[in-house]
Amino acid sequence: MRNSYFPSLQITFQVRAALFNLFSEDLILANRELTMFSVDPADQRTDDNETEFELYSDRMLRIADDMIEVKGQAGKLYPGPKAKIVNLK
Repeated sequence: MRNSYFPSLQITFQVRAALFNLFSEDLILANRELTMFSVDPADQRTDDNETEFELYSDRMLRIADDMIEVKGQAGKLYPGPKAKIVNLK
């Protein structure tokens, strides 16, 4: 008996989930679109080495440097002390 008509999709989903988990733990590098991953530290983006691969923590500093990520909160970002906020009340 077959569990799925598309067994390759289930494997692909599991592999991508594992890669995203490793990326969020800063264990591997990823490109901007999160379609290619690398474990080679020589691929990491630096001032001298302009590549497309970066760590998760470096990406979050670049994109949302005034936000705070609370670990264990499903990747939610909260305003940091320097973030500009608006009170809509």
